[in-house]
Amino acid sequence: MKNFELYDHFVSNRDYLLDENWLVSFLTPHCSTKILGLSDSILQIRQNPKEFAQYLIFMGSQQIESYLEIGLLLGGSWFTVDSYMRAINRHYCRTIGYDKRDRF
Repeated sequence: MKNFELYDHFVSNRDYLLDENWLVSFLTPHCSTKILGLSDSILQIRQNPKEFAQYLIFMGSQQIESYLEIGLLLGGSWFTVDSYMRAINRHYCRTIGYDKRDRF
């Protein structure tokens, strides 16, 4: 899955966005708690899939309009949260990601 396809994937599976099992299944191939082992995933998420799914469900159940993430590392979790929030919450309108290191 390419980054630009993530929002469309979430929109096309809108009925499952609050289903923890569906999210864990989707996130698992893109997540790692180790710095290595993500070469097949363009998302490069360094999170525990179950914990990250629970976080997304919590965020999606709130009326959040904006999101700030400090310390992006690889940028995968930031991009995933943004795409997820845009797909699930019609009030969500902006995101900011900040990392003081020049990695991108």
